[in-house]
Amino acid sequence: IAKTQEKENVALKKIYVTSSPSRIQNELELLYQLRNSKNVCPLITAFRHEDQVVAVIPYYPHTDFRQQYRTFMVKDMRHYFRSLLTALVSVHKHGIIHRDIKPT
Repeated sequence: IAKTQEKENVALKKIYVTSSPSRIQNELELLYQLRNSKNVCPLITAFRHEDQVVAVIPYYPHTDFRQQYRTFMVKDMRHYFRSLLTALVSVHKHGIIHRDIKPT
C-alpha cells in the first residue's frame, strides 16, 4: 500500500542572477543550516531553471506589513517583536549575523 503525501503550498524565492555563484551557494547553505531554527523560514529545496536559481520555502499566508502594523495593538507588537528576536537568537547561535532584516 502506497502512502499518500499531503499537498503542501510552497513559495518560490528567486535568487537574483546578479549575485555571484558563491553568494548564492552561501545563502542556500545558510538557509539549510537554519531549517530547524525557531521562527526562521526553512528551506525545503532549491533548483536551477536555466539561469535562475530558485529556493523553495513553505508558504505562509500573510498581510502586507505596511497595512498590518497600522492595526497592531500592544499585544500584537509584543508578539511580533518576540518572534523576530527569537529568530535572531536562533540565527546568531549558528554564528550568522543577519544584516538585511525586513518586517515580513
